[in-house]
Amino acid sequence: MEAWPRLGRDDDDRRSRPCAALPDPAFLDRDRDRARRGVRRALGDRLDPEPLHGDAVAARDLPGRAGRIAGAGGGDPHRRVLSRASAHDRVRNREPAPRFCHLPGVTGTTLPAPGELLRRFALFLDFDGTLVEIAPTPDAVRVDPALPAILASLHRRLGGAVALISGRPLETLDAFLAPVRLPAAAEHGAALRRHGDGQPEHVDVPSVPDAWRAQAEALASRVPGAIYEPKRHGFALHARRAPAAMPTFEAALRALIAEDDRFLLLPAHMAWEVKPHAADKGTALRALMAGVPFHGRTPLFVGDDVTDEAAIAAAEALGGVGLRVSEAFGDPAGVRAWLADLAEEAGGATAA
Repeated sequence: MEAWPRLGRDDDDRRSRPCAALPDPAFLDRDRDRARRGVRRALGDRLDPEPLHGDAVAARDLPGRAGRIAGAGGGDPHRRVLSRASAHDRVRNREPAPRFCHLPGVTGTTLPAPGELLRRFALFLDFDGTLVEIAPTPDAVRVDPALPAILASLHRRLGGAVALISGRPLETLDAFLAPVRLPAAAEHGAALRRHGDGQPEHVDVPSVPDAWRAQAEALASRVPGAIYEPKRHGFALHARRAPAAMPTFEAALRALIAEDDRFLLLPAHMAWEVKPHAADKGTALRALMAGVPFHGRTPLFVGDDVTDEAAIAAAEALGGVGLRVSEAFGDPAGVRAWLADLAEEAGGATAA
């Protein structure tokens, strides 16, 4: 059962799955009734008895998850849905399902089928905007109660090859996901923890001058709703509650970094971050991939903003997959649903 969408599940039927392929006979024999109920719930009684052409089915104008099933099928892609009997007959004699299936609406982007991912891939995840929704303030983030157990299940199933790559400090990530501790690259890779129970390695990168910190903190204090967030090697100014201050913050911080070319200014979600040039998420992903338990696997990274582009590029350069949340999943809830399905495939945590 590598990539069949669980249409019969009781979680949000309106949420689409990132990819789908035909089921194998074991799925059809074991879960036929559940699949039929799920399809009928999504599509009513419009089950097309005609045999399908190709290895998958598309029904993009139909409601719910079924409207996002995509594949290389023939026939009318807007009205045809899977027929149990014809699919069962076809699956008996068809070639094995492809290891990758295309993400609907994302040109050239592919996602490993669940079984293939669990066997061969290393999973790297951004935190804010990927695993959790962006909050008005950095400490107001809400973690889905099921998320730590889902991540722990995947961490076990992938032999430890699940890591966070975030701009957050390591201790903050641990606090949000407690009691689970994962391998992590914190502060864009300035701190690396290769094993969940290991000690962090602090990469030799410069820290911003204390005078810069003082100026940035003073600037935030003069803007109602603005927040100064200190980090080990840099800092961020958040303006989600004071959006009009973004240009002022940018100008002030650009003036600071002009004094020292070892640092750069990064845009984030209604925020500006000053960090060392030498610390970026792409370098962090490569560093984790160089050692156990990641070495020998294929990287898959999921991120959502400008700071994640380096990690997406690094994953792809290593022969892996880089996914942007808005394109592949829609939002963090879509990412969590996908992770929950992977955990269920692994025989682990319950769905979110």
